[in-house]
Amino acid sequence: MNKCEYKDIWVFAQGDHGKLSHTYYELLTQAKKLASELNNGTKVAGVFLGAAGSVPEQELRDSGADLIYIAEHDKLGSYNPEHFTDVR
Repeated sequence: MNKCEYKDIWVFAQGDHGKLSHTYYELLTQAKKLASELNNGTKVAGVFLGAAGSVPEQELRDSGADLIYIAEHDKLGSYNPEHFTDVR
């Protein structure tokens, strides 16, 4: 895909004790407003990176994002840039 053709907005979600943060919902709301203003088919994606079993998957799916991307791996339980770049 040509990067000029890409137009979706990704909102990275953080969770705490199995629930999405309030910040995610605030950013999601703003992203949806921007997508609506652009009026060009832009979709809003919710993105969550976390340890296996820690992803609040249903809440993420119910959050109102058009698309959902989830990456689960034990190395993603706590933030470490080396681990985040290693996970595929």
